[in-house]
Amino acid sequence: MKSSKRVPNLTFEKLEETLNTLKERADKTKESLNISIITHMFGGGTKAGQVDKEIPVRSTSIRGNLRFWWRATRGAMYPNVKSLKEAEAKIFGDTNRPSAVKISVSETGDAKWAPILERKNNRRLHSSLSKYKYVLFPFEDRKRDKHQDHTDYLNTDSPYTFTLHLEYIQFEVDNINIRDEVHAALWAWINFGGLGARTRRGCGSLYCKSFSPPKDTQTPEALKQWFADRVKKYKIKVDSTSRKEWPTLQQIFIKSSNSKLLSPLQAWQFVVFHYSQFRGLSNGKRGRSHWPEPDSIRHMTRMAEEDHKTSVTIEKEDANIAFPRAQFGLPVIFQFHSKDRQDPFPTILKPRGKDRLASRLIIKAVGVSERSAFPIVVTLNQPEIEEVELSLMKEVKTEEQKEVKEQLDKYKGKLKRDVVYPKNLNYQKYPMKESTSAVEAFIKKGGSIWERALPEKP
Repeated sequence: MKSSKRVPNLTFEKLEETLNTLKERADKTKESLNISIITHMFGGGTKAGQVDKEIPVRSTSIRGNLRFWWRATRGAMYPNVKSLKEAEAKIFGDTNRPSAVKISVSETGDAKWAPILERKNNRRLHSSLSKYKYVLFPFEDRKRDKHQDHTDYLNTDSPYTFTLHLEYIQFEVDNINIRDEVHAALWAWINFGGLGARTRRGCGSLYCKSFSPPKDTQTPEALKQWFADRVKKYKIKVDSTSRKEWPTLQQIFIKSSNSKLLSPLQAWQFVVFHYSQFRGLSNGKRGRSHWPEPDSIRHMTRMAEEDHKTSVTIEKEDANIAFPRAQFGLPVIFQFHSKDRQDPFPTILKPRGKDRLASRLIIKAVGVSERSAFPIVVTLNQPEIEEVELSLMKEVKTEEQKEVKEQLDKYKGKLKRDVVYPKNLNYQKYPMKESTSAVEAFIKKGGSIWERALPEKP
């Protein structure tokens, strides 16, 4: 007798149910997000400070951003670096473990390029960027060869859109829901981060319908509520009082309740203006700075114009030397516009043993659509600066430069945290009265402009 295989009795309904189940599984495995760059993007290519016109958005850059913002949000729950790195590796991989999520990018829009520098004088920023000049100074290269090729930036007068593709290789690893962790990182990166260089100063800000505030977010109060809801949704531990060994989200400040939606570039311009006003406080365009760094450098180098020999900020010389603006990020370059070349040579302030230290202050536009945004300020909790070092920018060639170098060498190992977070300055125009935090002073200086979006304590 011939045996016959039994054919499963599949009804149309059962077949449809099976297909829907497979589709649901596929939907959870892969997702694609349309993301728009809504403020001008600078750099981000393989060459420092330059956009790669062939590949303006790189998946490797996005992966790095997602790792950072995962640590700054979901990573805040871990007690130490060891446990943080173990969890991070389970999600994004390391040298011993493949990533649980694959990331790729495809372009969906046409990029619009514009020159960073003027064509006639390619040592100065293009006039169209003058509103953002204070945060774009690294691109203004006064030593550039006038015959050198011009560098362009990605202009976002019309937003540039790309598609981010995510494929989840694993859904869960050791009770860690991979998709949930990645979504928390995506939310923070899209709203607080960006692409390219100078993202903490608002360049390359992003908008994504799935992770940005909804289009009906028309008031600061609505934005404040949305931020609070999302922090709860993504189970992000926000604590302004405790500090980890790595940067974590501390607070979000939004423009006060009487403000309106702006275009992304207008929102960026607004917050850049207020930051530049605070960081550059002085008695007029050519007046003495209200900050103690210029007088500190004059004292340390023993160089000063006749009109500047008497300090207006530090009183007890070595005891009052201070560099509080280091808190806004390092390195800091100091250049004096001297009439008779008696003021100090150009100097650079760096963290001891490092070339740079990112700012804990983020100023940017947060998009509620491709063409509308609110200006916001975000602060990170991160380890305090323990020591800085001041040195000459240029190679020492002359006897005078050698003497100045010797003067600065005397301070090596002496510019500790009390110089960065000074407590003993109380002159009349000191910008940080009643505070050792330059970031907090910036927020307070804004008075009624900035409002907290999150509770101070968890």
